[in-house]
Amino acid sequence: MVLIYNSALLLLSLSLFPYLALRFLSEKKHRTGLLQRLGFIPRRILERRSGKPVVWVHSVSVGEVLAAAPLIEQIRRQFPGYQLLLSTTTVTGHGVCLKKVATPDDLVIYFPLDIPFVVRRIVALFSPRAVLLMETEIWPNLIRETRRRRIPLLLVNGRLSEKSFQQYLRARFFVRPLLRSFSFVAMQTEQGKLRMAKLGAPPTVLEVTGSMKYEAALATVPSQAEVKALRKELSIRTERVIVAGSTHRGEEQFMLRAYLELRQKYPDLFLILAPRHPERFPEVENLLRQKNIPFILRSARTKATSECRVMLLDTLGELAKFYALATVAFVGKSLTQKGGHNPLEPASCGKPVLFGPHMDNFREVAQVLTSEGGAVELADFHDLVSAFDRLLADGDSAREMGRRARKSVESRTGCVNLTVTKLRHSLSTATKTAR
Repeated sequence: MVLIYNSALLLLSLSLFPYLALRFLSEKKHRTGLLQRLGFIPRRILERRSGKPVVWVHSVSVGEVLAAAPLIEQIRRQFPGYQLLLSTTTVTGHGVCLKKVATPDDLVIYFPLDIPFVVRRIVALFSPRAVLLMETEIWPNLIRETRRRRIPLLLVNGRLSEKSFQQYLRARFFVRPLLRSFSFVAMQTEQGKLRMAKLGAPPTVLEVTGSMKYEAALATVPSQAEVKALRKELSIRTERVIVAGSTHRGEEQFMLRAYLELRQKYPDLFLILAPRHPERFPEVENLLRQKNIPFILRSARTKATSECRVMLLDTLGELAKFYALATVAFVGKSLTQKGGHNPLEPASCGKPVLFGPHMDNFREVAQVLTSEGGAVELADFHDLVSAFDRLLADGDSAREMGRRARKSVESRTGCVNLTVTKLRHSLSTATKTAR
């Protein structure tokens, strides 16, 4: 089966070579880390091998890297005799891993292309004692090589959308033997477990562990001292603060309309706008100027005044901290565009969460928060203003809703501990087998 896969991969690569070459020459992100992806690891990384046995954790991009952070930290704590090898697929994921997750003792690389000689080279270089793949990463050549070397392979924090499930189902004859090579398959939901079972994963290795994103979100919550210091730094004295996080085009206009309307009733209202993409910071800044709304830039480190009660969060990596300032939080890419962003960060801070109807990327989390009273789904602009008004007017209701949001997150932790327990068992079993 893997032979068929490799033959198809070769034919596809040859047919797409002109296109791939063009992308390589024209886009830097496709050139970054290319040699590593081909199995050529820089000497500066190899020289940092400690001599300890290696545990390899792979995360595709930013979301998976951040979700894996609590697991990676627990592996460090509970397995001090091992060195971590952390890999990512995307350039942004690699950057976040280096900046926010990895320590100087960890080895950080780009994930190798799933080509036989490349995979063999990487596995031979690092000789991992176990490989953990975040979410649903199924790479035939890596699976075959770990099986050949009797290296435990664990799929953790797994999820499988309906679309992906149907695609895999059409190739079930190919997927089934691959899934049987895993020593542990941890799915976030019961539905995910059933889908994996239908694809051929053995019942003995399947388990529902929940999602690591809940624990990852809790890990981002700042301390009360940090929140107090931030309030003082910005000179925010009001208790009425709206934080609109990860907004996309169109949503800033809604937020500003709502702010101007609500300010008539709440003169002390403070708004923090946090666009999702840095390249849009100038666009939102121009929007504020066009509407003659006084504002401060986070990057300028200026303070709020009685006349200037809007802040544009034009820095990276601070949104979680600013959610902790909120009376009520709005999560973007949900009102004017489809997809949504992670509502767990404000929920973990104990804040009432609002989002639009387009939370496709976080539908399960959105349903959990709304069903348990920690969030409200908005249909349109009228709903947005109404929900803001209600929560700004009634502090007790806002605090209760925030308490429920936090409880929803806390009640779903435990995935990391379960995964670490399975890793310990896999390492122990592999050691006994090797003897």
